[in-house]
Amino acid sequence: MYMPPNPEIIRQDIREILRADLPWKSLSGKDFLITGGSGMLASYIIELLLLLPEYVECLPPQVTALVRNREKAGKRFAAYLNSPNFKLRTDDICRDLTGTVDPGTRVIIHAASIPRPDSEVPVEVMAPNVLGTWNLLELARALPDLERFVYFSSGIVNGESIKSDVPISEDMYFASSCTGPAACYSEAKRAGETICLSFMRQYGVPVNLIRWFGCYGPGLDLHNDPRAFTSFVKSAVSGEDIVLHSTGAETRFWCYATDAIDGFFRVFFDPRCGEAWNVANDQAGCTIRELAEMARELSPRKKISVQYDANSAPAGYKPFKSPHITVPDTRKLRALGYAPKISVREGLQRTIKAYDNWGAA
Repeated sequence: MYMPPNPEIIRQDIREILRADLPWKSLSGKDFLITGGSGMLASYIIELLLLLPEYVECLPPQVTALVRNREKAGKRFAAYLNSPNFKLRTDDICRDLTGTVDPGTRVIIHAASIPRPDSEVPVEVMAPNVLGTWNLLELARALPDLERFVYFSSGIVNGESIKSDVPISEDMYFASSCTGPAACYSEAKRAGETICLSFMRQYGVPVNLIRWFGCYGPGLDLHNDPRAFTSFVKSAVSGEDIVLHSTGAETRFWCYATDAIDGFFRVFFDPRCGEAWNVANDQAGCTIRELAEMARELSPRKKISVQYDANSAPAGYKPFKSPHITVPDTRKLRALGYAPKISVREGLQRTIKAYDNWGAA
């Protein structure tokens, strides 16, 4: 059962984000449509918009969130359900959406997607990125005052077989299987980007592509997301031993929510359209083993351990073999003033704190 993170931790994070010297007042009174509204990153954006008038002198933005699970979203946004500036809808973006969106919508943020390959529901992984993106762009090109269409993509579009000694920039691409078990995610994200740019080139829809790398924070679904970071947080708050299915030698770069959302808005406020942007913390790299050990140390429960058990790996799991490290290149985003601040340890500590004694056990 989904339980939301501690709302005070979220508020603290949002106050931190709003300290950035960005043109927040320009969001005054704008209508936003945000798909995948109960996802971790999208929910931060929604709550920031709803709280904006408390910290910035402006009219409240109008936010419509499209979600799949109304019960989950109701828990996440319980404090705002009676707000005149917030609407929850469960429209299926993979079907015709004609007539379901306010004609005054200025911004569409398309964040709806299962955020990983899932061999059990590959069609559900692909559908919102392909069909959903197409349907939303059809709506977007009919909106008279649309200012921006933002598509949530992923660093996976750069390829799976990356062999490079230099950081991976937005215009570098490597081989990627279109038939392997992870293709439902990587190829769907690539298709989503291509669809966005096609609608921009043919119809003038102002699109931007955000490629996220290793984003995490309060709002992760501890009970339904099997990825390493989420699993480690769940073990830390529940007092369960952490089990690795490999040596943990893989290095990943982790970007805490405040840094990720800061990067998002720097792209959002930039006037350029039709470009991809890496949003990552290229200074916050660590191995999976190091991450597991940090989670063990930060656990507020009984003393837990990190165990290694390759025999219990999920079906289809492929152990890490190559020592190669893929480093995201953030120079393009840093030119907009982006400077991530949160270390892996601090971000992990904040995330664990957001669930401790808050129903995540």
